[in-house]
Amino acid sequence: MQIQKSLGVHAAPVGAFYEQHDGFILYCDTLSDAAGIELLPADQWQAATEEMRDCFAYLTEDAGNDPDYIFTGIAIATVPHSGNYFVMPVKGPVSGKVFYADHDGWYESAFADDFDGFIARVTREPARLLAEELGCYTRYTDGISDAQWIPETYFADVTTET
Repeated sequence: MQIQKSLGVHAAPVGAFYEQHDGFILYCDTLSDAAGIELLPADQWQAATEEMRDCFAYLTEDAGNDPDYIFTGIAIATVPHSGNYFVMPVKGPVSGKVFYADHDGWYESAFADDFDGFIARVTREPARLLAEELGCYTRYTDGISDAQWIPETYFADVTTET
């Protein structure tokens, strides 16, 4: 219901995914609260959208300035602890695409052409995504020192023995 209300005609592929997973957190550090991507539960979209718009309120000084569709889109995901959001516009010529709203700079081209493309992109090359594409906000720790690491390589399905 929330998905249809928020995304309108773009709800179908998102709704199909959310029937199985009401959001997720990817690339979590097991020794801290660091994580790479959080696809927000649908019931958090409205609050995240309001928070995002508050953070980017300075853009309203120029009514035509909405480079990442901050004021016409819905925040569906975030890079935790970064102040950056993934935004899906629901009106206009780029509706249904996903944009990365980065507080450090603007990306005029879409991060993904649609929700399925967003899921594919955030899962395809995690180390490159975190270190290069999203501004290396996610840093990992050893739980002992103050050192922080930015990923260079990702190994899928690696388990640790305790």
